Amino acid sequence: MATSLMYSIVYTIERPVQERIPQLIRWTVPPDPYIRLNTDGSAIGNPWLASAGGILCDSSGGWFFGFSSNLGIITNNMAELAALWQGLLLAWDLGFKFIQIELDSSTVLSWLTNRHALYPPDMMSLIYDCRSLMEQEWEMQAGHIYREANGCADALAK
Repeated sequence: MATSLMYSIVYTIERPVQERIPQLIRWTVPPDPYIRLNTDGSAIGNPWLASAGGILCDSSGGWFFGFSSNLGIITNNMAELAALWQGLLLAWDLGFKFIQIELDSSTVLSWLTNRHALYPPDMMSLIYDCRSLMEQEWEMQAGHIYREANGCADALAK
């Protein structure tokens, strides 16, 4: 016991401190001719009252369109998926052909982009709906964005 405690103390003292490198986190404009779709889902509990929101911005950074909706009682990941689905439907209906989507949920992004990802069965239908929209005849790019840079979509989802 004493040896174990002594090892822990020595290990803690001798372990080098990892230096943190600051990183600038911000939203950037999409390249021309892309439209950027940022979405976010929010659930007060998990599951509990949830909502979705998102924005469409052009290559000058101008706000093109925004949306917000109440979703009822669902999980946070279901809210993230619902927000993306609503945003993709909106972008498709508006006739955009070049779109970048950004989500602050890396879990949901992996469900959508990795065909072998494991996901909850109750989300299968919405995941397939989102994938179907993502595979339409448009140029699509999907990526992750830090929550701190997704403030507009987050505000619309709350």
